[in-house]
Amino acid sequence: MRLLNPISDIDKIRVRQKETGDALQRLFKKGDVSFSGIHDPYIYKKRLEIGSSMNTAELLSVVSLLTVASRIKKYGEPGRTETKADSLTHYFNELDDIETLRNEISRCIVSEDEIASDASPALRAIRRQIGLMGDRIHSKMTELLNSQKIICLTP
Repeated sequence: MRLLNPISDIDKIRVRQKETGDALQRLFKKGDVSFSGIHDPYIYKKRLEIGSSMNTAELLSVVSLLTVASRIKKYGEPGRTETKADSLTHYFNELDDIETLRNEISRCIVSEDEIASDASPALRAIRRQIGLMGDRIHSKMTELLNSQKIICLTP
């Protein structure tokens, strides 16, 4: 958690006041932007640093975070009526819109409980083998049932 400390440098104060004014102007012109869907990415970073992996729910949280980043980046782009940058533009420009990563995770993770079969060639092959094995078992069971004489005992 960052501590709030007063700024005593007059130049920094002026920069922050300019940013505050520009933020207010953006709100007047564009309205607010939603930050819903943000999850703390540092939890995942720590887990990855120790060699752990992320589960599907965590990967979907990353997708949500990347979606919010994309939304905020677009919010920072000048609209039709705006022609010049302001003191906040560089913050928006620093946001990476990692659309390729977001799309790849979304393609592979169907839900918290399901990974798409085509998430990887190995998973596709395993699920194909499972399907073929299921078909063989079904076929063998049908063959066994059809080859046996079924005796019906009637009372």
